[in-house]
Amino acid sequence: MGDLQLTPHFGLTELGGAGAPIWIVDALRQTAQLLEVVRHELGDRPLKITSGYRTRMDNARVGGSLDSQHLDGTAADFVVTGLSLFSAYYKLQGAIAAGRLRVGEIEYSLQDGHIHVSRPTRRDVNQVLIELREGSSTAQVTAELLAQFPGAPTRQQGVVLALAAVGLAVAGATWEA
Repeated sequence: MGDLQLTPHFGLTELGGAGAPIWIVDALRQTAQLLEVVRHELGDRPLKITSGYRTRMDNARVGGSLDSQHLDGTAADFVVTGLSLFSAYYKLQGAIAAGRLRVGEIEYSLQDGHIHVSRPTRRDVNQVLIELREGSSTAQVTAELLAQFPGAPTRQQGVVLALAAVGLAVAGATWEA
């Protein structure tokens, strides 16, 4: 038997759900629907899923948080084909601002260029995070934190400037707005 297709572009195995309990499969189906919206907002570019559902053992192995939404199938990490991290941020923030996209959180990893997106199943709705790493230390920067610095630009400009300043080298040479 082949992979169960959850939505037109995402299958169960791709999202880590092969052999998962039925309630995880149901959660992954809804996560795949969110990913379809994300994919559409990014110009229908393919998304390469780097992490979907994780068992507790898999989550511990990758250093995931104890309350990670990957554990309940409501989050996924991906890389966008042919689009820089900055451009993806720009497009997805526009979709959130226009009300076309609703997420729990969306995190842009400047270290490896992936994007983490979760469904709004918890208290966070449309929370934007930028993950920075130096050596083994990780910091998550929010737009609200950036806005606290003296002379800081507006919330939206602050995140864009942080991504531009820190992420261009990580995001690669592809540039689109």
